[in-house]
Amino acid sequence: MMLSSKMVNRTHIMRHSFTLIELLVVIAIIAILAAMLLPALNKARMTAQNSSCVNNMKTMGNAFLMYTSDNNDFMCGTSRAPYNDAATWKILIGEYMGIKRDASITNELRDAIAKHKSFECPVWKPGIIPTEAARPSMSANSRIYWGGYGYGYLGMDNYSSATGYYTGPFMKITQVAQPTATFAIGESADNVTAPYQATFIYGENTTLVPNRHGDTFNVSWLDGHAGALKVLDYKAGRPSATAAVNNQQKYWMYIKKK
Repeated sequence: MMLSSKMVNRTHIMRHSFTLIELLVVIAIIAILAAMLLPALNKARMTAQNSSCVNNMKTMGNAFLMYTSDNNDFMCGTSRAPYNDAATWKILIGEYMGIKRDASITNELRDAIAKHKSFECPVWKPGIIPTEAARPSMSANSRIYWGGYGYGYLGMDNYSSATGYYTGPFMKITQVAQPTATFAIGESADNVTAPYQATFIYGENTTLVPNRHGDTFNVSWLDGHAGALKVLDYKAGRPSATAAVNNQQKYWMYIKKK
């Protein structure tokens, strides 16, 4: 008995179609595989972000050392003349990272620093900062502070509480007792209360701790190498006050004993 072509086509389609149960099984398998792969993908993404952050530290660290070499071993410091701004250190080392330095802080200079990828942690975003007062609109004035990187300002010479600036003379890198265990630049905290605080690494404030990479944050050490520092180790070595820095506190710039 000969089957019509229509019957043959219908039989062929029925043989190659999936039942609802089969489709649900396939979907379930895909969901299980996705759940298994997602943690690995997230870990790979976090590893890549951390590597990019460390590379930024190396770039800034090299620029920092080039600045000291060209300035008779004096470190760049922060909040110092002629800029008297919390981001002074970015301006001074930025010259060694392709950013043209002006005699004063212009909008062009602010924009150049804000747009430079080496001044921005790949995990950092403005929305990370929880306090509305510390997270103003991204104006030219505030953008120079953003990026998530700060300067280890504690231990520098001649801070004036009257002006809020370091007036110098500033420390030489050769005065630092342990350059291999002292950081100049590192990831700054996000839970700041004012925009300018985002460009410092605070040591004496127990609430201002960087934690973008889990239990570590990245720093650039004075001897030129860059890498991760455990947050718990950082807390243990943190000074209790600015005056305590010269008392052999870990990680901070303290002067060699004479």
